[in-house]
Amino acid sequence: MSVAPPAFLPAFDEAVTTEVRGLLRANRARAALDRLQGCEPRDPAQGVQFYGLRAFAYGHLGEHQESTRSWVRALRLTPRCRSWRSRVRLGLADGLLSLGDYPRAERVVQRCVTEIRAEGDPHGQEAAALNTLGRIHFRRGTLSVSVRLYEHAIGLDGDGARDFPAWVALRVSFAHALIRLGEFARAEEILTEIERHGAKIDLFNLAPHLLTRVMLGLESEDLDACERALAQIDDRMVGDHVRYRVVWLQYLGAVRVSRGRPQEAVALLDQGLEIARTQLPLDDDMFAEPLRLRATARLDLGRPEEAWEDAQQAIQACRGGDLLDHPAGLRI
Repeated sequence: MSVAPPAFLPAFDEAVTTEVRGLLRANRARAALDRLQGCEPRDPAQGVQFYGLRAFAYGHLGEHQESTRSWVRALRLTPRCRSWRSRVRLGLADGLLSLGDYPRAERVVQRCVTEIRAEGDPHGQEAAALNTLGRIHFRRGTLSVSVRLYEHAIGLDGDGARDFPAWVALRVSFAHALIRLGEFARAEEILTEIERHGAKIDLFNLAPHLLTRVMLGLESEDLDACERALAQIDDRMVGDHVRYRVVWLQYLGAVRVSRGRPQEAVALLDQGLEIARTQLPLDDDMFAEPLRLRATARLDLGRPEEAWEDAQQAIQACRGGDLLDHPAGLRI
């Protein structure tokens, strides 16, 4: 009896790579994963890209353990594809950062920077590495260090011609840190620089850019600016990117709280927290601000016991970080 040859999936080729990248840039991570499941890599170079894109997709969906596992698989293939090593290390560091493992994330980035400086930087990855390191310090609350790293990175990344999405991402990160430091005018300059560049911004970068504009309006108490930015964001823009969606709902709720509409705020914040609980670890610091806002809204509604419970959970989600210290200022 003859044995049928094993069936192979189609190769993960350049056409699939381009298609999947496009889906991720449009915040359609589930569609990207579906496309990846229909093919397989044939060599280490394809494998690095395959597992890297798979990791990005899982990260967008908030499945950071699975994302990190995919980055590790990609990293194991880089001894035969050294040109990809720094990019894969930065992806792994991003996954560890999302898991809250700041020490390991920092070690991975520092090793990446050391390798780049020793071996050269033909792909312009040092600026991206410093951006990642800056975001680690941002999450820790060491904002002055974060800002210095972003400033150094901006001095390296030129005019965005080589990698415009990375150029935008770095400036959005920098604006976030400036807003947290209360340097609203500098943050406005950075966001305006992005808008005046002239290149088209894809949805993956446009969503955080506009959300940062909302954040600037909230922190500077310019609610009209908040609402103008929020009016440009819709369901298609945030797609299935979990963090973008949770932040969007959080900011919609924040504006309602500030406008004296606490019942509407609670409904929006409930949606965001439900998504977060489904997709993110329970100790993820993404929970802190929506919980703080819901506590404020519930207090405005005359529900102090529920507000107190939300406030306690918000403080727990902060994990003692200096950055997310808002719950300590609750009116309770």
